[in-house]
Amino acid sequence: IPTILGILVLQLFISIYSYPNTTIGNLDVSLKTKHQIARMLKEKENAPISMQIKNRVYIYPSKSIGISVDTNSTINSIFKGHNIFPLNMYYFAKAYFKPTSHLATITFSDEFEKRFKQTIFDFTPRKEEVTFDPSSSEFLYTLYDDKYILDLGSLEFQIKQNFWSLTPKQTFT
Repeated sequence: IPTILGILVLQLFISIYSYPNTTIGNLDVSLKTKHQIARMLKEKENAPISMQIKNRVYIYPSKSIGISVDTNSTINSIFKGHNIFPLNMYYFAKAYFKPTSHLATITFSDEFEKRFKQTIFDFTPRKEEVTFDPSSSEFLYTLYDDKYILDLGSLEFQIKQNFWSLTPKQTFT
């Protein structure tokens, strides 16, 4: 009877808590309840997104750029299979040795695409110049152009993978 009681208590624990070494992107959710994870996701969702492009950091409120987290779907993916006895005990023990990372279920609205598809990040150090070379008697035109447009697919993936702190892949213009 003590063995059966121990197995039932362990089964209850495993069904309530996430597996050890579990993350959502870079957010550690190891051994957390669904309620704790939901609170952590809401905190992340309400936090601004920080993007580093070259040597500059841009901070955007996630709601204002059309990003939202589907908390229920994300939590369901973490707890999928937690109630299947005895496999859940095997996966729980295995999780101590093999970390598991999940991607948050994030929705990108049309506002997100509109905001970043039209945004050009300009790092041009100075405007173009026209100079005269007396030795060759020629006018020289120099264009200083260092502009970036973000690759939206890459940006969406990095937001999901890194969960709010990222260095997006740039497209040069």
